[in-house]
Amino acid sequence: MVAINALDALQSVDQDKMQTISKLCQDLRKTQNDIEEKEAEVKKLVEKEALISSELIPNLMAEMDISMIKLSDGTMVEAVPTYKAYITKANQLKAFDWLRKNGYGDIIKHDISVEFSMGQDDKAREVLELLRSKGTTPIQKEHVHHMTLSTFVREQTEKGSDIPDDLFGVHISSKTKLTTKD
Repeated sequence: MVAINALDALQSVDQDKMQTISKLCQDLRKTQNDIEEKEAEVKKLVEKEALISSELIPNLMAEMDISMIKLSDGTMVEAVPTYKAYITKANQLKAFDWLRKNGYGDIIKHDISVEFSMGQDDKAREVLELLRSKGTTPIQKEHVHHMTLSTFVREQTEKGSDIPDDLFGVHISSKTKLTTKD
């Protein structure tokens, strides 16, 4: 009878643990669902903020022909321009050529990578000039980081320089800037 009581006790412990696991899994599912709901809420809030900040307020201020106002609570409201630019694959060669011909080639970045098999650690440490002489083929990628390009477009636009919008996917808009005195 002692052996049977020990087996019953073991099954009871296992049942308790199974119930605990079941409850924890239910809690995990609820927590995951809560996270999904909150992320969806945050996404909606971000979209709402973008609409108000980048469209509604700047458009109203433009209609009023003002770029800055001070609210009764002391908050300064300013419609500031924002710049975004990108180079499509189709325009990459022409855009890079334009940048180089106009003296802005230094914003083009070069990524060079080489794949090595296991055991080729020593070769991987050699400089680019030696890679070709060792029989490896480097892969070179040219690109302009989107933030670098957007900054470049802003600087050139503010200087009054003429840049080809179609090559660089230029998008200029306004965004609301609030400044409060603390």
